[in-house]
Amino acid sequence: MKTKQFDNKEQLQAIIAGLPKAHAETLHRGAKLEEVSDIEDQEQVKNPSKNPEEKRVAIINEETDKMATVASDKYDIVQHREAFQPLVNALTDAGMDVKGSVKTFNNENGVMIKGRLKDTGFNIQDDSDYVTGFRLKNSYDTSCSVTLRGMTERLVCSNGMTIPTDIIKPVRRTHVGNVDVVKEYRGFFSRLIDSVPTFRDMLLEAREEFFNEPVVVLRNAGVPETKVERVIERIERQPDSEFGTEKYSRKQVYDALTNFITEEIEDEKTISTEEGYHRKAERVLTSPKAKLTQPLEVEE
Repeated sequence: MKTKQFDNKEQLQAIIAGLPKAHAETLHRGAKLEEVSDIEDQEQVKNPSKNPEEKRVAIINEETDKMATVASDKYDIVQHREAFQPLVNALTDAGMDVKGSVKTFNNENGVMIKGRLKDTGFNIQDDSDYVTGFRLKNSYDTSCSVTLRGMTERLVCSNGMTIPTDIIKPVRRTHVGNVDVVKEYRGFFSRLIDSVPTFRDMLLEAREEFFNEPVVVLRNAGVPETKVERVIERIERQPDSEFGTEKYSRKQVYDALTNFITEEIEDEKTISTEEGYHRKAERVLTSPKAKLTQPLEVEE
């Protein structure tokens, strides 16, 4: 995984211009993968023989000269530059500037831009300052579509959180068919700014609802058993509380999970892993309390 930082739109545009391209090569029935392109770990290729009658193509990353995946011939390659340059244009049209990072995953096949929008923050008293931003991702290996999501970042511990989809819907462009991302991106940023007060109110409300057993909440949200305790360790407890007897607010549990994502999951090799954990965090924040606290089934 590689990460490059940028402080403004011009630096972001320069990074985008240097991102790798990809192309498709036809796979004839019966052809062996090694005859098309070298690949370090063929187990990462998504089942090239699932339907032998379907026409297949190999997606080749021109930077690494490696095969990213095998896909249907209907797969439409969305070049990173094609997905990301309209973002810079939309920010310019909206009069916004940005800083953040560009991460590449999976041998340059997956890319995520994480940006903070300047002058769009808010504060929650006795908590932290927050800044509003976005995540934009694309891949050549079918691990994700082009997806633009709203986010905020809690500055006291630098943990990022996606804004739930019932507040602002992501912009998506699949690798089959076409969507006018230029038009969609322009509308997205105005909706993002409008959504900030609603998200702030949601975080305030989350401070007033309490759980007795955060372990149960995390498990019901889909956090793997091997990760639960590491999330619990990050819960910010009151200095005068007694461990094992205190209640935990919905926001305490949510902040602990988003902090865990930032510190441990964002260094994973795949974009889909991080996105999956953000969906779990959204469940902690938005799911009905009865659903999060229901007794877990114990296997006999």
